[in-house]
Amino acid sequence: MYKICSLSLLVLFLISGCGKTSQKRVKVKEQPLKYAKNFSITTENGYKVLHIKNPWQQGTYLAELVLDNKNETVPEKLLKKYTVLKTPVERIATFSHTNIGFLSLLNETKRLNAVGTPETIYNKDVYSAYKEGKVANIGSDLQLDLERLINTAPQLIMKSGYPQSAQNDEHLKSIGIPLVYNIEWMETNMLARAEWVKVLGVLTNQEVKADSVFNEIESRYKQLIKSTDKMKKSPRVMMGNDFKGVWYVPGGKSYKAELLKQINVNYFLANDTTSGSKAFSYEVVLDEMMKSDIWLYSGSVIAKGELKTDERYAMFKPVKENHVYGPFKRINVRNANDYWESGMGRPDLVLADLIAIFYPDLHPNYELYYYKKLN
Repeated sequence: MYKICSLSLLVLFLISGCGKTSQKRVKVKEQPLKYAKNFSITTENGYKVLHIKNPWQQGTYLAELVLDNKNETVPEKLLKKYTVLKTPVERIATFSHTNIGFLSLLNETKRLNAVGTPETIYNKDVYSAYKEGKVANIGSDLQLDLERLINTAPQLIMKSGYPQSAQNDEHLKSIGIPLVYNIEWMETNMLARAEWVKVLGVLTNQEVKADSVFNEIESRYKQLIKSTDKMKKSPRVMMGNDFKGVWYVPGGKSYKAELLKQINVNYFLANDTTSGSKAFSYEVVLDEMMKSDIWLYSGSVIAKGELKTDERYAMFKPVKENHVYGPFKRINVRNANDYWESGMGRPDLVLADLIAIFYPDLHPNYELYYYKKLN
């Protein structure tokens, strides 16, 4: 132990760096995010680290990867804490079609070499690559083709995360390929969901482009919200659909409810604190449907322009007045719906659709992009 006898000696000791036995503090710098809460990107010892948070267990992570784009030996202190992933990732396997939408925004879909349930992919380039044998079909979460996944040798596997993901995906983790979860669906507003494009940006070394793309989308989104400020009418909406006799509607803290609140649309659960769906009896729904101007339907359709019929619908005010809409305009012949593929990365287009639905006089020449009036 050093014995410091005077202030001058202490200053000399600090300046000269004589305390060689002390540990060098690791500097951690976090990249600021504007909206997303379920991932973060930090820098440690000059390396970027991607953290995918576990929203169901505070303070824990579903994945943490140190991103190596230097072709150097990663420091031992980082190897002990994180999984190493070489970037830019050249071969990505994804079970989540949302990633296809994000990669498309960055013009990086060529990095996909394996996909789950390819028959439900909307993106023409990715689907064509699958048909040509350039992208492998690795099944689905429930029917995974593990052997084919291993044979395609992806550098990274991406899939949606759920509360039991850690236990259910042990077979995926056992093959030694880094696994990244998508938790964007747990974000409580659409800009936060769209900000997940930055995850794909850091994985493909396209951080600057991802920031630029997101900033442009955010700017358009805010301009659209501002365009509704002077609208005096506050239309009333009902959302959701019936499933086996129970009506499921978005909670008041869901991204859908938050979006409608921003454009002054009246939703009966606006003050609710639920971020997921809520279940109601038909009686509650009927009472609300008798007062609502518009029904945003999200269930199944016979065709992309037709509701599944139910004689009870005839009592609903939006049905009587032909004001039922759903995100079914961009559905192809294979029943793949682009709303769930690219729509989560384009909240500006989703918002533009909703403004046109609720305030048709505001942008009279606007043509709906994702949404469609249903018969």
